[in-house]
Amino acid sequence: MIFPHILTFEDLEGVSDIISGYNSPLEFVNKNVQMPMEKRSWYANQILLREKARSKHGNFFKNNCIYLDKAIEQSTSEQVAKIKAEFINIQPMSLICDLTGGMGSETIAFAERGFSLFYVEPFSELFDLSMFNFGRFELKNTIQMNNLTAESFIENTNVHFELALLDPDRRVCGERDFTLENSSPNPLVIESIVLEKATLLWIKHSPLIDIQFLRNEFTHCKSIQVISFKNEVKEVCSLHANSALDFKEISCICIDYSGAFKQIDFEFLEMHSIIEVVDNCAEYFFEPDKAIIKSGCANAYASRNNFKALAIGIPYYTSSIHLPEMAGRMYRVVEEVDFNERSFKKYLKTNNISKASVSARGFVMKANEIEKKFGLKPSNDIYFFFYRNKKREMRVARCEQINQ
Repeated sequence: MIFPHILTFEDLEGVSDIISGYNSPLEFVNKNVQMPMEKRSWYANQILLREKARSKHGNFFKNNCIYLDKAIEQSTSEQVAKIKAEFINIQPMSLICDLTGGMGSETIAFAERGFSLFYVEPFSELFDLSMFNFGRFELKNTIQMNNLTAESFIENTNVHFELALLDPDRRVCGERDFTLENSSPNPLVIESIVLEKATLLWIKHSPLIDIQFLRNEFTHCKSIQVISFKNEVKEVCSLHANSALDFKEISCICIDYSGAFKQIDFEFLEMHSIIEVVDNCAEYFFEPDKAIIKSGCANAYASRNNFKALAIGIPYYTSSIHLPEMAGRMYRVVEEVDFNERSFKKYLKTNNISKASVSARGFVMKANEIEKKFGLKPSNDIYFFFYRNKKREMRVARCEQINQ
């Protein structure tokens, strides 16, 4: 079998030995001018993709796997995939089908937890690559491979699955498209078909998608999961079923730098929580994890912990109590001042400040505009938060971080 059109599977076994001694694709190209151009280019690209995989897919990197550009770009990271496999509450040894297998990071994560997997992937080159890569892992259970479209597989299988995974391709003609209708497969169309063969359907969406929109568009959407890694939203997922579920309506899964995570659950009604807005900062300033902000439940989370808002509709909060276990970033307030350009420029000069981390929400300028205008370089020692208070007055809080 030829893969990818120029290499056999036997060739692939030695790829890591060939490229491991090179620090860059250019170095490889310059030292292997005798190699046919197509083959040389492919090897050089593998060097580049391996470096991308080092942080996002440490397990694939460690096992000397082979990559495709599109697959590694669109794949779920190792850290997120492992947390997703831990989060889902189904019986051990349950049957799972990954209907849009791709690079297979989620297939591997679930297989490592002892689940039996059906991997489905229509793109032949990626399917062959996954067959090669999966063989480099020591898995508890075998993975049944299916070189089919999701639609063809689910319509023709006689197997009933406890869970089906779906990560639709959101690229149309090479461009990103965040509409459900233009995804492949179309999750709106396939939802009811999959639920005839699976108890649960778990769909991965763009981090930019609107949660209320998901609830309105799908017939069987029961629960939403917003997943962040290192305070950056990586995925919004929806869990679907024909019957009621034990899962909370909204779950924010906040994964920190170490790979540990906090799960904060909400009801849909909490998206509309009202919170008291105060005039001034107390001793502590708090900005929730981006997953909680994305969920629309930041006010609910702050209220649970007796925080007050500093502005209407802006997820900046304050408290006189330090709660180190909060999901997000807590800061100690150094001082809070009124903002205008002239006085702030003078303030920076007086306090000899040329470096600071800048954040702005609901303000007249964006954070990067503030940095440029006042010549501020990045720093983890001083934090400035710019906002308008409930009287629409421009304010800036100077803070120092007390937990990471």
